[in-house]
Amino acid sequence: MGARHSVYFQDGPVFLLDVGADARILARYDYGAPAALVACFGAGRVAVTGPHSEASDGWCTDYGLLVHHTLDLARDLVERTARRLLCAWSVPQASCWSSRRSPVSRRPRRS
Repeated sequence: MGARHSVYFQDGPVFLLDVGADARILARYDYGAPAALVACFGAGRVAVTGPHSEASDGWCTDYGLLVHHTLDLARDLVERTARRLLCAWSVPQASCWSSRRSPVSRRPRRS
């Protein structure tokens, strides 16, 4: 289990993944559902997150909340999305996580 963080949250989504989805969960809510993840999309990847790790101090102080500096978490999300291969994960070759492009992302040639 990773480190616990308090992050600004307001009306964020819940992510429901299909069994075997080609996605990597990076953070979970206290109750176990995915809070942030990176998934394959087309020939690349997309990151989605419910909590607002990019929130400035004002987002918290405007509502009388404690300020938690979490910009490092936002930066980590971008870096994990941009990486070509995340070495800590075992991945199938035909996925966006490998160094080879997925055959699904190839476009048919026009005649």
